[in-house]
Amino acid sequence: MNEHDETAVKDYLVSFDLFAGIEQEGTNYVNLSFRRFMITLEMVPPAASPKSKLLELGANPYFMTLLLLKFRGYRLTLANFFTRGHAPNGQGVQVISSAKYHERHEFVYDHFNVEEDAFPYPESEFDIVLCCELLEHLTADPTYALYEIHQVLKPGGLLLLTTPNVLAWQNLWKLARGRNIHDVYSGYGAYGRHNREYTPREVVQLLQDCGFEPIELRVEDIYTHSRPFRLVKGLRKDWCDNIFVLAQACGSPRYAYPSELYRSTHGHQFAHKGRMTQTPRAIS
Repeated sequence: MNEHDETAVKDYLVSFDLFAGIEQEGTNYVNLSFRRFMITLEMVPPAASPKSKLLELGANPYFMTLLLLKFRGYRLTLANFFTRGHAPNGQGVQVISSAKYHERHEFVYDHFNVEEDAFPYPESEFDIVLCCELLEHLTADPTYALYEIHQVLKPGGLLLLTTPNVLAWQNLWKLARGRNIHDVYSGYGAYGRHNREYTPREVVQLLQDCGFEPIELRVEDIYTHSRPFRLVKGLRKDWCDNIFVLAQACGSPRYAYPSELYRSTHGHQFAHKGRMTQTPRAIS
């Protein structure tokens, strides 16, 4: 399969049975997110060697995981968080298969909360971390998540972060018509909804403050829009749907709480005081 044959790639993804019993939901998800998948894949550099390691945060529903396995050659580590108590031993397993392509995958994932828990990996373990469509779901402390990501990246390692763009023209159009752009409440709880969306400048500033240097920033449309919307979006790049940033870990990880994103930061600093004053931890 050629990664540039989008028809074949899409057919491959929808053939898997993760959404068994509600297949149309899986097909709808792939159709809605497919361009995002392909841009993300394009921004992931191929593994430098068979020993290169990639950590995928929020791997479920594994569509990016399948593409990474098929086209990039990394040794993958997967992580998810569903609810407290979901995986008492810290790990879970999901099995997906494709009868059409004669594939079966048993995905073992580490289960932890990226904005509360220490990542269960040694320092400088990974060549690249994917944090795709996760930032907008966090409720309290994205800085902590970025600190931990920096800790587990090798010096000069890469972070690929993707997140919706709050400046997308459809949001501005809704506000102009008196409609609310905030996400609705979810039956899956607080992490089942978008809790805060970002502008491209905010994402870049937060990354830089936390010890990352952006290498590539893309703001792209990933949904189908009517011609009038496409014409308006063409006026300003930052009115497109989604933010994609490839950044490099530089220096030491840092806790940074920009005033544009946080208030009452003493609460965050108190919560992480022990970690902020400790030397980097090693986990065996």
